[in-house]
Amino acid sequence: MVRRLIPYCISLILLVIIVSQCKSGFREKEMYNSNLTALTDTVSYYKNRLGNQTATIKTLELQKEQLDKVIIQKDKQLKTLTAEFSSVNSVIKYSTQTKIDTLVTVFKNPVDSLPRFSITGNRFDKWFSFKYKVTNDSLILSPFITHTGAAIVTGYKRKWFLGKETLTTDITFSNPYIEVNQLSSAQVNIRQPLYRKWYVWLGIGIVGGLLLK
Repeated sequence: MVRRLIPYCISLILLVIIVSQCKSGFREKEMYNSNLTALTDTVSYYKNRLGNQTATIKTLELQKEQLDKVIIQKDKQLKTLTAEFSSVNSVIKYSTQTKIDTLVTVFKNPVDSLPRFSITGNRFDKWFSFKYKVTNDSLILSPFITHTGAAIVTGYKRKWFLGKETLTTDITFSNPYIEVNQLSSAQVNIRQPLYRKWYVWLGIGIVGGLLLK
């Protein structure tokens, strides 16, 4: 009776292998096409449900080795920042500019003791710039511009090489005048299908070996 079941068991195993390989092949093809699109994608904007503007771009899907070779090793800043991680899950890098057309400050106590005056000038710094005008009763900045770059890295960190790994997200701004006041991070862990688990195939091999005896 047991020997009669052996061909069916082998057929079932082969069917599972074929199905898993087909799914893997389709997934790799979809990922390849998606990455081709992402490589040529540019930043676009839309108004979200909160009424604010959102910048959006398609995301590359890479294996960890590809992420290191294609993205991290080609960027000096990312290479330095990711050195603190035992493994990296995702990397985001962006730049932003803030521009305020006019800032007006009216003095609570105008300088009436002096003749009417107007002083103009400008200030250019690595991280900000503005033009100013000072009068007896006000200060006008027009425009005020500041910018920054940012790198966001999510991955596992450990305090020492045999220590416990902790999933961590780091965000680093290039502009020293900008600091993070609040930060929250979450990641969805996709469970691996049973047919990809090594111990499942080990169990199938053991059972198959016992049935053949």
